[in-house]
Amino acid sequence: MIDKLYDKIGGRATINRLVQIFYDRVLADPQLGPYFPHTDMATLRAQQAMFVSMLLGGSRSFNGRDLTAAHAGARAQGLNDAHFDALLGHFGESLQQVDVAEDYAREILALLESTRNAVLGR
Repeated sequence: MIDKLYDKIGGRATINRLVQIFYDRVLADPQLGPYFPHTDMATLRAQQAMFVSMLLGGSRSFNGRDLTAAHAGARAQGLNDAHFDALLGHFGESLQQVDVAEDYAREILALLESTRNAVLGR
């Protein structure tokens, strides 16, 4: 029986495509792209795929920094709720592009929303 969002949306293959599309959108966004000028995007994409997999109940463990520490530099550059909202918007549109069912997409976005305070250091 499939009971984890990870499996319901197609597992690793879907998450890898999702993360690729998401960061392509983020980097093209004039509001968000400037936060990544010197970022190793291959590493960031791999870490994001691990994080999303873990968040959705997949077996991949996340071994990156905690969310508060990982986003400290971005917060110092002004990362705020408007940026987080834009990121969620791009993630939602990326979920549509990889054909994640609307009900699952809502669940995933709610899980991501639950990270807002940690990302924004509150």
